[in-house]
Amino acid sequence: MKKYTLLSLFTLLLCMSGCKTEPDYSDAVYMTGTLTSSNVKFLVEGQSTLGLTVTSTDKTDTDVKVGVQVAPQLLESFNASTGRNCQMPPEGSYSFEGGEVVIPAGQNQSTQIKVTADAEKLQEGVSYCLPVSITSVSNSDLKVMETSRTAYVMLTKVINIKAAYLARRGYFNVPSFGDQENSPVKALGQMTLEMKVLPVSFPVGQERSANGISSLC
Repeated sequence: MKKYTLLSLFTLLLCMSGCKTEPDYSDAVYMTGTLTSSNVKFLVEGQSTLGLTVTSTDKTDTDVKVGVQVAPQLLESFNASTGRNCQMPPEGSYSFEGGEVVIPAGQNQSTQIKVTADAEKLQEGVSYCLPVSITSVSNSDLKVMETSRTAYVMLTKVINIKAAYLARRGYFNVPSFGDQENSPVKALGQMTLEMKVLPVSFPVGQERSANGISSLC
């Protein structure tokens, strides 16, 4: 009886080990640049263009066609998983060129698909996100790497600010409050100034002719 019990246990262990799912190490395609992070930065200044590609983990034997499309339905889950509050770019503020790329035979990176955005139609301070996802793979048995199927293109509008030009006189005159009749800030009770400073060099020792910032008052 003991012999049959041991045999039954051995058979059960074999069945359990046979049911385990082995890791899938087969070759796959993924959105280029998303292996460590699925976020892709896109700084938008004026009319700006970003090129997206698809990469294969191995060189292809034949031309492989990969379908790539904008996937707005993924934005809600992206916000929930990252704690962000991103929005889709407004209609007319961007264009998505084509919906298919090709990985040429003997290579592992595809042709580009272009995303173009217009900074004039984007609001300052708003986080925009454009999910771009692989939808299909043709003429190949390559799979899609699920963790890198989608590139979340983070659009950021470049903000241009005015700055004081100090190259000629070396200083910027801040108007005083009440001691000048025509002061533009005469009616203000107080004023706060914020400065962003880039020191180039500082005077060394007794060298009075050295260029650079000597003090901020």
